[in-house]
Amino acid sequence: MARLILREYSEEDKRDLVKLLQHGLTKNFTTERWNWLHHNIVTLGSYIVVALYDNRIVGTVGAIRKKFTYNNERFVGGRHIDPVVDKSMRGKGVFTKMLYALNEMCNDVNFSYTFPNAASFPGFAKTGYTSVGPIFVPSCQLSFLNVAIKEKVRYLTSGIKTVGRKDTSIIQGSFDELKEAVPVTPKNKYALMRDYSYIKWRYADSPIKSYEVLISKLNKTIQNACIVLKNDRLISIMDFIEYQSEISILDYLTAIKKIYGKVTVSVWDSSISDIHKFFVGKSTQNFLVHKGNLKMPERVFDKSFWFITKGEVEGN
Repeated sequence: MARLILREYSEEDKRDLVKLLQHGLTKNFTTERWNWLHHNIVTLGSYIVVALYDNRIVGTVGAIRKKFTYNNERFVGGRHIDPVVDKSMRGKGVFTKMLYALNEMCNDVNFSYTFPNAASFPGFAKTGYTSVGPIFVPSCQLSFLNVAIKEKVRYLTSGIKTVGRKDTSIIQGSFDELKEAVPVTPKNKYALMRDYSYIKWRYADSPIKSYEVLISKLNKTIQNACIVLKNDRLISIMDFIEYQSEISILDYLTAIKKIYGKVTVSVWDSSISDIHKFFVGKSTQNFLVHKGNLKMPERVFDKSFWFITKGEVEGN
């Protein structure tokens, strides 16, 4: 009688896993995407569980280990991605068993985290994941944004100088320009370490989507950068990276309107502190965290202590 077998991934599984992901996740899943995620990665590598039944691969779930910082201390987070179970095996507890196996496999992570959809949420909840979300997905229609009025209101209500500066410019740039810049880690937040090698892998080398980078410069020195994804009239802000100065969301909205015209912009609420001054919430995204096998960081189950960008939620 056939029984379910769970084991670690080997490269010989690649072809069958890609087929499974094409049928159960997205028809556009490719071998190039798999290699980019798991074989060309510049983080700490992946753990991948493979489920077999009757000598056939019927499920998989993976975790990419990523470097995090919090208050100058470093941690390892396991970002769960691409859970899928063959249609013939759904409703039989395969996903839950794979998650238990994956959590045991991740023996060198401080915490695991994921952004599940409605189908996978119950499985994560059964295996001890704690909901620390939801994350709001605000958006702003720039066709209705009067930047001059917004800036004046901000000045009057905050008691600080306007953020726009004549000697600072935001332009469309290239990822290569970020190579020598050193990013500043957000303070008092669990933040992914986004050095140039990670940014290049995550965005510039992505085989799935084509991202663009907007760069703020002062006297030819990079101050900060914003990575965006353009889809028709929607601009998704995927990442903010600070180098020499803090991000001004208003400056970037002004630049996006100038570069792309009348578009709608979306961004994740935890990636910028004054986001609600300019955006209106549209939808939400679940955010779950699980205790790892190493030292458990403090406040990791509090969403307010996370710096999360859309690029991380999207995952791949």
